[in-house]
Amino acid sequence: MDHYTSQLLSGHGDFKAKLHGFNLVGDADCACGFPSGTAEHLLMNCPLADQERNKLKLAVRAAGADWPCELEFMTSSEVMFRAVSEFAKNTLAR
Repeated sequence: MDHYTSQLLSGHGDFKAKLHGFNLVGDADCACGFPSGTAEHLLMNCPLADQERNKLKLAVRAAGADWPCELEFMTSSEVMFRAVSEFAKNTLAR
């Protein structure tokens, strides 16, 4: 598991809400303006990740599930895990 995937799945990483909890940044706001920049927000709702999320949605549907799906489903197979890892890398490495 790479650094970005670990951050996304654990919620422990360079997310504004997490950093704000440690008083490392002044607010918890996501760059999109949402008041809580969490891993869940990035994965499910952040408009800044729409393009990458659409790729992940296609992978979820191709694997036979509806979106949104449980996180457990997104890590239940090698194909899905690769899709989540790509999402993490492409959204967190920017």
